[in-house]
Amino acid sequence: METKLMCWDYNETIIGYGRDEIRPNIAEVLAALRERGYKNIVTTTISERYVEQGLRQAGLDSLIDGVFGGVRDPRLRAKRYREAVESVGIPIEQASERVVVVGDKPHDHPCDLADVVFILNPEGYKADARVVQALLLRLEEHGNGNILAGFDGLNQFSFADGHIELPCGYDGILHYNSYGHSWQTPEIIVKPAAQSKSYKDLAKMAVAGGK
Repeated sequence: METKLMCWDYNETIIGYGRDEIRPNIAEVLAALRERGYKNIVTTTISERYVEQGLRQAGLDSLIDGVFGGVRDPRLRAKRYREAVESVGIPIEQASERVVVVGDKPHDHPCDLADVVFILNPEGYKADARVVQALLLRLEEHGNGNILAGFDGLNQFSFADGHIELPCGYDGILHYNSYGHSWQTPEIIVKPAAQSKSYKDLAKMAVAGGK
């Protein structure tokens, strides 16, 4: 089975800042992804020691394959993922096919890897982890295992305004966001359907957040 990589932000994505709230069903989803050949790595701007302690307290440490702290690039207002990718043996040239990044803020997007799918989930740890899992499985299905190809394939099957329906009352919008880089980041914004005023407005918000 070919190794794939899921890079999770920590604060407000897996666990709330106070460590007293954990993302619903995150343990089950981490375990299910591992069974599908994924490595689960936490990429964070804070210290590795702090994150590792929080993961142990939450009972998630055995489901995480690595923690990389201090990964933010302050110049680009984004995060670096190359080291995490290399740590699991994925060639950088295959990152777009085998790596997914998930975070709750625009600055969680990758600044050192082109064409890697970024799942932007502003509700973070408050959203059921099964929403992310369902989206990942659809990316695999539409790309025959190739994540980037799945993004483009899923985009073709989306509604006219680029949105797709997800479980647990969530929707997603697929678009490309430059974030000021020389490439376009394939991005999926995940929002509660009831809160989404306009999918086009969500895309504009994401672009604005990357500037």
